[in-house]
Amino acid sequence: MKITRITATGEEIRFTLDAPVTGEKLRVSMYSPALGEEVEICSLSLSVSGDSFSVSRRIAGRDGITFCYVTADKNGEVAGKKYVEEILPARYDYPYPEQTSKKGLQVTLTEDALALGIRHAALSVNLGDFMMEYPDGGNTLYYRFEGKDYYIRRRAAEYTDSCIKPLSEAGVNVNLILLNCQSWLTQVGEDFWEKIRHPGFEEEGAASLFDTFREEGCAYYRAFVSFLADRYTREDGMYGNITGMIVGNEVNTPWIWANVGECEMHVFAEMYTSALRIAWQCASVIWKNIRIYVSLDHHWARPMEEEPRRFYPGRDLLASVVSYATREGEIPFHIAYHPYSADPARADFWNEENVTDSPDTPFITMKNPEVLRDFLAQSPLLLEGKSRRMIFSEAGFHSNFTAAGEAIQKEALVRAYRKAGEIPEIDAFIYYSHTDNVDEGGLNLGLWRRKPDSDELAEKKPAWDAYRETE
Repeated sequence: MKITRITATGEEIRFTLDAPVTGEKLRVSMYSPALGEEVEICSLSLSVSGDSFSVSRRIAGRDGITFCYVTADKNGEVAGKKYVEEILPARYDYPYPEQTSKKGLQVTLTEDALALGIRHAALSVNLGDFMMEYPDGGNTLYYRFEGKDYYIRRRAAEYTDSCIKPLSEAGVNVNLILLNCQSWLTQVGEDFWEKIRHPGFEEEGAASLFDTFREEGCAYYRAFVSFLADRYTREDGMYGNITGMIVGNEVNTPWIWANVGECEMHVFAEMYTSALRIAWQCASVIWKNIRIYVSLDHHWARPMEEEPRRFYPGRDLLASVVSYATREGEIPFHIAYHPYSADPARADFWNEENVTDSPDTPFITMKNPEVLRDFLAQSPLLLEGKSRRMIFSEAGFHSNFTAAGEAIQKEALVRAYRKAGEIPEIDAFIYYSHTDNVDEGGLNLGLWRRKPDSDELAEKKPAWDAYRETE
């Protein structure tokens, strides 16, 4: 006897068996999804007949969609840890908005972005900007989740409204990049940061992986995702609408962007898969068709640094995440890739010598995106028999302060966008950055030129006009 699927319905969690049984005695134990503190929520003894059985979806004031389920018969565990992989029905079931153009941008200047004719956008949101440990007077929105009040920073929510709503009202598909940084728009205090960061976080990291390890941190993360989905997938679009969530940033480089301290790749993959699953469960229970993405940088068959407990090849990490997801309950996630040049300071990606069409290429850039497409087309990577979707959620080209450098940037953008258009599995090409940034490590990736040694904008680059003219 095996459990083949766990489905959340309106009132129940339904377990589907691989074959009918008669009077089988089973014990179903429900645990918190926190990997390091698997607190038992409830345990039930059942007599099962037929090819399925159910338990209540609401246990101890909580929604069982995120629980870890362990089922045992008289001989021991039936299937190991399993999670809900289907939710019926969601609050909203309106269709995912398909687009006729792949043109996208990580937006800084909203009106300017709309003048470019974009149809996709990506915006970063940070857990510590939204969540507070204690209420803050009029700056507080109260959000009830799993029987508890959480405190949302009103200014962060209203600022995010102002970014999302004009874009979604103009028909742009907006994806949120979920981050967990101590300092983003807000400086998170040490006491609260200790609660929401991963317990293994090392200070060298720019961001922590979401805490799916401890019960309290995991609860804050679930509430954060639920709040965002609740606010930004409403059918009436009151605060603006999103179409997807990207869980973290460049997570195959975790020492920088998803820090958990040093650990083996398979250990990190299990923790990240948990974060991915929770995001999908908490968001899709509100809107069925939201898309959840894994974020990977351009390091493919070789990591950024040869430190295997800090940096991982994107190819290997992705395969490991798929393995965990498939074994413990399918997650319908997709891929948010960053196909920068192997050397981000070089815009002429078509001349890259260390980027090949081999599946063992060290990098996937805009020279060889077919490698990613072909990898995802392999049977173990498929989602319900189809290739997972791709968005290129961060792709940019450097220019210096010369006419020649900006001409190469323009050519790179035109070639890259054309290349993305040739691959049907790519839904969006989201350019980064809208404007030059003096803190970008010497790179000038923007469509707007800044003044030397300053973030003050000067004027549009030739790439801006070229991008506006693309279809």
